[in-house]
Amino acid sequence: MIPDRQHINSLTGLRFFAALWVISLHYLSAPNSLPFLKNFIGLGARAVMLFFILSGFILTYTYAGRTIKIRNYFLARFRRIYPLYLVGIILGLPLIYVMADAFLIRRHLVAVLAAYVTGTQAWYPQDGYLLLNQPLWSISAEFFFYLLFPFIVGPVFAIAKNLWVTIVCCMLLIAAYLCLQEYSYPLTFKYFPALFKYGAPIWGWNPLVNLPLFVVGMFLGSLYLRIDPIKLRNKTGDIFLVVTILFLMFIKLPNQADIVITLLLFSIGILTLTQSNGPLSKLISSSPLQLLGNASYALYVLHSPLWHYYEFLYSTILRLDKSVTLFFNAGFMFIIIAAALLVHTAFEIPIRRMLNRGKIKAS
Repeated sequence: MIPDRQHINSLTGLRFFAALWVISLHYLSAPNSLPFLKNFIGLGARAVMLFFILSGFILTYTYAGRTIKIRNYFLARFRRIYPLYLVGIILGLPLIYVMADAFLIRRHLVAVLAAYVTGTQAWYPQDGYLLLNQPLWSISAEFFFYLLFPFIVGPVFAIAKNLWVTIVCCMLLIAAYLCLQEYSYPLTFKYFPALFKYGAPIWGWNPLVNLPLFVVGMFLGSLYLRIDPIKLRNKTGDIFLVVTILFLMFIKLPNQADIVITLLLFSIGILTLTQSNGPLSKLISSSPLQLLGNASYALYVLHSPLWHYYEFLYSTILRLDKSVTLFFNAGFMFIIIAAALLVHTAFEIPIRRMLNRGKIKAS
């Protein structure tokens, strides 16, 4: 029997911390005296893996086992994602004339804008095309996942009948992800050398390469719908959250093994956090973190262009010393979180309500 599908607060709060992890990787730094924190920040790209898994999990939790009206589904996805995504593109436009490494965008502006507006920039192999608002590559990948989802959720839900079937399928998907990450670059270099004309191709950002992670989330969501949630109501989620953080901070393994263990910890952590009643789970389920979690999409979309504007204001206009990294980083974190909350409450929510008109709820 499928349980009532209530909002999962702990996963909303988790999204906020995942977004902070990505921002820390891109623009913040830890002192050399704290190597464990430096190591954790350096692995911030893993947060994008977490986002892909969470996306598959939440969509499956919302739609699996139900009749999906295709038109309503795509309208709901559009209303939830695209307006703020478009804001991210607009904020990035002025930067292409001040960033020295954005020459490819200036040279091929129409093609780059067409790719961004249609959400297909992640299919472009060269990183030079992605500098308009680089983190939006993952939203481009999500667009592809959303396109496939209504057509594959039925088979995935049917296959994920029990724990062991889900484990086997998830391990096969993780293996597929690792193979795609490992071999796409050398095979491209061997058979398509012309693609290296404008820099090294970033096939790791290609939607097809990352699709297995989204499908892992779908299998986890399917399994969760078949599990008695009462059995998950303990402190296991807190334990896996702490273990995952400690692993990422202190343990260094060969890259492939490291990714496998991280993905397994993410997967188990998501399942256990959904019903965990420990203190950490209660914290990330609290009202303030629900607000921050709901604003995490704005945080992710805005952080790259706002960083460049902040850096220009801080060092060029105000002529402040960036070497005092504590104040520089703290100022940016305050501004980006405040901006995300403002955009979420004053733009994202109102425009979503206006577009929905009370008919279709964007999950």
